[in-house]
Amino acid sequence: MFKITILLLCFSSCDRKRNFEKERKVFEHSKRMVLTDTLNIKLPDSISHIKSETRPFFSSDGWGFGYLTRGVDNNMYINRYLFQENKWEIIKINTQGPNQVYGQGAFSFSEKNDMFYYFPLNTPRILEVKKNGEVQREHKYSPDRTVAYNSQVKSPNIIDDGQSIFFDIGEYRSLEDVSTYEEVSLIGIYDYQINKFRKIVKYPEEFHGKKWSPNDVAKNFVIADEKIFMSFSKSKYIYVYDLEGEFIEKSTVGIDAIKDSEGLKSDDSFANALAQVNNGYYHNLIYDKWRKVFYRIGIHYDVKQRVESPQDMGRAFQKRVMTIITFDSDLNIIAEAQFFTLQTFLMENYFLLNTDGFYLNATLPDQPENLYKFIRLELRDIE
Repeated sequence: MFKITILLLCFSSCDRKRNFEKERKVFEHSKRMVLTDTLNIKLPDSISHIKSETRPFFSSDGWGFGYLTRGVDNNMYINRYLFQENKWEIIKINTQGPNQVYGQGAFSFSEKNDMFYYFPLNTPRILEVKKNGEVQREHKYSPDRTVAYNSQVKSPNIIDDGQSIFFDIGEYRSLEDVSTYEEVSLIGIYDYQINKFRKIVKYPEEFHGKKWSPNDVAKNFVIADEKIFMSFSKSKYIYVYDLEGEFIEKSTVGIDAIKDSEGLKSDDSFANALAQVNNGYYHNLIYDKWRKVFYRIGIHYDVKQRVESPQDMGRAFQKRVMTIITFDSDLNIIAEAQFFTLQTFLMENYFLLNTDGFYLNATLPDQPENLYKFIRLELRDIE
């Protein structure tokens, strides 16, 4: 059993006013996060490895963990591991024909676990697909083809409240046009009972008035307690909105090691990548409905000298740090943990979340190719 224990930083309690912009709040009775059990999932020969694709779309829910891979003859596959049954299932979907899903896209399984929503990237449609690949319903939510699922969000938070579906959208606009960050919307709501689509939530004011690197405008949202919680890759804040998209509040839920963006450096993707390494970023926001907490994952590099070259970048990756900030729905920070990824082997891209706990993917040096490892992260009271 692979087992590591890492203590969190503790903070003393402090009061703060309830206003639109909160100061950082911390607790006297903080918690610590420890890495505990390892979940090993064997991959049969019939299932394509997740590394066969470059960061494929994946979905994690209470029943299973799945990811999308491409096949041949216009086929794609959702490869899904089911927790309780301890088995894999393969769902074949088609990009052409009577049950076409049009192309690669995001997917999320229903509460009953008998069908899934599919959002193709190249067309504004929502498909309801059975596990046998049959498209049982198709919703064309917008006539505007420039409004589609946001392709940056690889682990979709697709929320169905029984009347409407909430999902990440991307409006295709130039990143070099400063008006983009004042005008585009970030979340789509499709009311499937009355066939009505709305766009809500725009980039907050801190993004206005300058050009941004593609690396610095990523975002994702989760819904909890009838509110939308939103994280941006280059913002120390968590923003909170109501379900109509009206701003409620924001609060600092970040770390000093992740610095402000330098804006759009140039058309050189490598220059923008260097800037991201030098400044760090927030990778993901995850809501754990079983433990009623949020996990915000940040990435930075613990180097003293600025990274300026590929050689510098290689050395920086030796000191790559993952920080996980745990907070509650009132934006109270419960815990912080730092993990050097070369020591813990944790990876931020894939996670499991179910009644047993919150797991992150890990890749150990001697790990067989046909084995996935996920390590459980557990909050414990400090004694």
